[in-house]
Amino acid sequence: MADTKRQSISIDAEASAIKKVSIASNSTGKVAELAGATISLRYSESIFDDTLSVLVSSVDTGNTIAGEDDGSLTTAIDGLPIVGTEKVSIKIEDNLENTIELDLYVNKVNVLSSDTKRNTIALSLVSKEFIFNEKIRVNTRFDGKISDHIKKIIQDNPNYLKTDKEIDIEETDNNYNFIGNNKKPFHLFHVLSKKSVPVGKLGKSAGFFLFETSDGFKFKSIDSLFDKEKNPIKKSILFDDSPDEKGEKLPPQYDVKAMRYFPNNDIDVKSKLLVGAYSTRMISFDPYTFEYKITTRDVFDPSTKSSGKKPEDEGLEDNLTKAAENLPVLNREFTREEDNREYSRTTYYIGDTGSLPSGSGYGKEQEQLKKSADPNFNHTQIVNQSIRRYNQLIASSAIVEIPGDLSLHAGDSVFFDAPAITSDKKGDINKQTGGLYIISDVVHELSSDQTITTLNLVRDSFGRKGTPIKG
Repeated sequence: MADTKRQSISIDAEASAIKKVSIASNSTGKVAELAGATISLRYSESIFDDTLSVLVSSVDTGNTIAGEDDGSLTTAIDGLPIVGTEKVSIKIEDNLENTIELDLYVNKVNVLSSDTKRNTIALSLVSKEFIFNEKIRVNTRFDGKISDHIKKIIQDNPNYLKTDKEIDIEETDNNYNFIGNNKKPFHLFHVLSKKSVPVGKLGKSAGFFLFETSDGFKFKSIDSLFDKEKNPIKKSILFDDSPDEKGEKLPPQYDVKAMRYFPNNDIDVKSKLLVGAYSTRMISFDPYTFEYKITTRDVFDPSTKSSGKKPEDEGLEDNLTKAAENLPVLNREFTREEDNREYSRTTYYIGDTGSLPSGSGYGKEQEQLKKSADPNFNHTQIVNQSIRRYNQLIASSAIVEIPGDLSLHAGDSVFFDAPAITSDKKGDINKQTGGLYIISDVVHELSSDQTITTLNLVRDSFGRKGTPIKG
């Protein structure tokens, strides 16, 4: 990222504690404790990933664990041995006394270096559900709300993931009936997320994320992530170039001062147009009614077109829950509204009226018959709304490094401010880039000398709205 790196000084990022890295053998019953030999631990969460992950780098010496035959000491790789899927219990703690304690499993082990006295190994650790996903196929029928389907697959049905972790599932507005068709659970989550509508937003917005944090699994809409009532601001972060003196000069409305800040504007006009971030067209055909329909939608235009008639799903910018005031406004010189031509992406959809109508118990055939003329999925009010919302999500982003803080998770909202770059004033806050952001990715890196939390912050709109709130 050219010439965008800025640094502040005198920030406290002292080493935190790696309390426990305990790995148990699959076959011998032996347990090796690697916390004291751990060089670094990298903990990662992301709203774009189904599960969290941890990378542990340790020195594996020849006296780590007793060997198999004569009791002589050997390395953990040979003595346990480590072959994959071993259970690893970790516990880490930051300087604010926030802790993360998890049971993970070895997905991969790499020997980074080796000599006659020691190995340096890297253990890639994943969630139990990550491994189960490769062994499970969903092959039953699901009727009803999409949020209920997610809960059944991830927790309720003993034939599927059956997680014992906490789950936080936002209710969806819409129903969708489907058969699993032998798909993996996380594959279905991706499909269902794109078909999900937040309550009260049918025809206005769509799009969810399923992701894991150390608190458990979450299923959240994009709009709810930007809603300060549903997702209150977790921390207020300030970046400036003045000496910090371990936070003593931090303004009272902020929680923490950033060590480094890498701003970025993710507007690539061609890419945004290709994916239909702001204007789309749908060509649909319903085999049941033989209706052929063309619907074009411009997120900035209240007079959205639909085959010459005003559509029911007139999604305007004002219907979205945004981080700031306005979505990026493109030059109207490139807008051609005659003949319904204002669109940059076209999707095609064949309706599924009468597909998998709901009905159960005695007389279910009659119940299903009554619903045989109902569409299973309202594509004109969901598909393109979802496409646009996902692609609006990252209008701007920033990478921010702060002293280690294990209380921050993917999906949390933060308020971030940085100074404006002006010729005549100093100390002013940037009114364009400051404001509410969502943590899309968080990485906690612990080593022997420091602990750093790196946040990838994203938002869908521009302009500073609101004020920092101390967490």
